[in-house]
Amino acid sequence: MWMVVFSTFWTFGSIFEATLAWIVMPRLNWRWVLAFSAVPSFALLILYGVAPESPRYLCMKGNTSDALRILEKIASVNQTKLPPGVLVSGRSNDKDEESAPSENTAPLLPSLELPGLLLSAILVDRVGRKQSMAIMFGLAFIFLTPLLIQQPAVLTTCLLFGARMNAMGTFTVASIYSPELYPTSVRTTGAGVASAIGRIGGMVCPLVAVGLVNECHQTAAVALFLVAIVVSIVCIQLFPYDTKGRELSDTS
Repeated sequence: MWMVVFSTFWTFGSIFEATLAWIVMPRLNWRWVLAFSAVPSFALLILYGVAPESPRYLCMKGNTSDALRILEKIASVNQTKLPPGVLVSGRSNDKDEESAPSENTAPLLPSLELPGLLLSAILVDRVGRKQSMAIMFGLAFIFLTPLLIQQPAVLTTCLLFGARMNAMGTFTVASIYSPELYPTSVRTTGAGVASAIGRIGGMVCPLVAVGLVNECHQTAAVALFLVAIVVSIVCIQLFPYDTKGRELSDTS
């Protein structure tokens, strides 16, 4: 649930970026938008230096002293004492426990993802990762289906908002489920590669969807999305297991 809460900053960033473009583009140009957008990235260069390493990863590398030091700092921040035996057999004893469209409206669009994030936060630790993704993809399918035929502009906008909301919720849960599938020894690499492959779809999708809509093929565009959702739901059900309540593995 907290991972979903943290992901809301992605949405806040999208709101900020849309607002920035809305303000800057009419007055300057897209180069200035990119320049201003890059400013927060410099802050990351500093923050990465002070961010603690994962104690679990340090234990996997045999560096238990640094892992213990970081865990003690975590305990201090939480105003508690580190329980004895927190490091067992050279690894941290943490585990994944259960319950954890006009230019003037551009800044509003990303904010509509927030209800989807709220829904995913409610579902992810209750029904599990797999079924959370399936449920929200199913809701996105329901929102998109009426768009196979021409709808009034207001209704079309509302349906698209509903589909976007649930798609964002699904993406957020997938971003949680994916790292949990990988063992600690390759977790960051595996999740990073999976995310990079996903970006290919993120690049192709606008080209295909916008191209079809611009050529007055809205029905074909919607049908393509619906097929992709159905295939995705089937694939989700074929995943071998859910990670809800399971202890994270350290080695493959």
